[in-house]
Amino acid sequence: MWCCNRFDCHFAGGEDLLGNVKNTVDILNTNTYTWTTATLSQARKNSGACSAGGKIFIAGGIDSLGQASKRVDIYDLSTGTWSIDSLSQARTFLSAAGVGTKAIFAGGSDANTSVSSKRVDIYDAVSGTWTIDSLATARTFAAATSVNNKFIIGGGTTLPFNILTSIEMYTVSSVGLEENNTTTDEITVYPNPAQDLISFEINSNENNNSIEIYNSLGQIQWSQVAKQGMNTVSIVSWPRGIYILRNGNRQQRFVKN
Repeated sequence: MWCCNRFDCHFAGGEDLLGNVKNTVDILNTNTYTWTTATLSQARKNSGACSAGGKIFIAGGIDSLGQASKRVDIYDLSTGTWSIDSLSQARTFLSAAGVGTKAIFAGGSDANTSVSSKRVDIYDAVSGTWTIDSLATARTFAAATSVNNKFIIGGGTTLPFNILTSIEMYTVSSVGLEENNTTTDEITVYPNPAQDLISFEINSNENNNSIEIYNSLGQIQWSQVAKQGMNTVSIVSWPRGIYILRNGNRQQRFVKN
């Protein structure tokens, strides 16, 4: 995992070609272009990293025993010292971004990447305190960034591997995250891939809930007016391949094995 600020870049943890999880931190000074090294308090990979309030944060990940970690290593740029803290929930493949003086760690999963998380841990670099919030959608492998005082997270998957196209945008306040201008996936298909049955959830309360499923040739494989909420379709007799479930201008791709 890596993180850069205007002073230097930190490259922390990971694993080598033999699968050994590492605790090394390589630090590039972007003014002198010289390298130094440091050591994480716990060897781990697949962590989340960001910079906020003059500090570098390396959070969560998978440790050398294959377990999801709560550990947070914090490097203070002004003093050149490291300290240790903890997330409220152990997880890996979490998304991170700094917003002003706050470091935000959102989503992620367990070590087996079987369950996605909605958890958001927010660290205030001024007060040294944590608050907890929640995403609208549990997600893993998502992209996160910040613009001014907003935290933005999008894409990723809701495990087991339902691909997300939604974006959540929050204003970061003194009490946590305030949701605004969030787009949501109004159709979720699972399991994906599937063999016998698919289920999909319609979150829209619009009158037009006509659903069509197209095969890879663009032919309608199935169509029906679906009810709001959960719907189930048998696909056991369908040929293997890629299908697209469509509701108006919303769609979701899935695979029949």
